[in-house]
Amino acid sequence: MYYVTVCVPMFIWVVGLVPAVVRWRQAPRNSLFAIGGFVAMLIVGVIQLSRNAMLGVSPLDLGGNLYVLLLRVFSFGEIFFSVVGWVLILLAIFGGRKAVQHES
Repeated sequence: MYYVTVCVPMFIWVVGLVPAVVRWRQAPRNSLFAIGGFVAMLIVGVIQLSRNAMLGVSPLDLGGNLYVLLLRVFSFGEIFFSVVGWVLILLAIFGGRKAVQHES
């Protein structure tokens, strides 16, 4: 289950970087938003990997307060970068498009 929830999405974000870089000349603003969003989502994946690795460590090894603090920092970072990533991806999809002019 771990690979499905963390590693597969990270692979999808890496694959998403390819069209964003390739389409840079056609739509630089949208590509910049997409690249920023994909990088933010990759950071979320790294945070999740780090948090999962830390859960294998005994709270007594780090000291109870430090352990709780690190879990809070990981949770905040995951939420922050996830929100930033999704906002940038949505801006890449829906932002900066020119309206189609209809001839009448």
